[in-house]
Amino acid sequence: MRERLICIDKLKSKIKNVRAELEEERRNGDKEQAELVLQAPRLPLFLTSTDGRTYCLLMTSERERMEWKKRITQAKLARDPNKVLEKRPSSKRLSSLRTIANQLPSFRQTPRSKDQVTRYTTSEVTSLINHCKTVSSMDPYFA
Repeated sequence: MRERLICIDKLKSKIKNVRAELEEERRNGDKEQAELVLQAPRLPLFLTSTDGRTYCLLMTSERERMEWKKRITQAKLARDPNKVLEKRPSSKRLSSLRTIANQLPSFRQTPRSKDQVTRYTTSEVTSLINHCKTVSSMDPYFA
C-alpha cells in the first residue's frame, strides 16, 4: 500500500512539472504571436482620395487604426465646406485668364493658414505614403 502511495505522489509531481512546462510553452507562444502581429500588420484602414483612388493602410493595432480614423475625421470636419474641389480642363484660354487675374490685385487670393489638425494629418499621411510599403492602390484601373 505504501508503494502505491509513493507511486501516486511521483505521478502527481510529474503532472505538476508537465503543467508548468505547458504553461511556460503557452507564454512563449503568446509572446511570439504578439511579435508576429507587430511585424505583420493586418488591420486595414481604407482611405479614398479626392480623385477617386482608394488606398489600404495596414495597421498593427486597433488603437492605431482608431487614432488614424479620428485624425482623418477631424481633418475632414476642419476643412472649409464652401471650398469646392473640382477638376477643370486646362486650355490656353484659361491659362491666359489666370495671368490676367494675377495682374489685378482684386483677384489675388491670400493663402489661408491651415489649422493644426489638418497640418498634422497631412504630414502624417504624406510621410506614411512616402515611407510605408504597405500602401497600395485599390483601383483596378490604376494598377
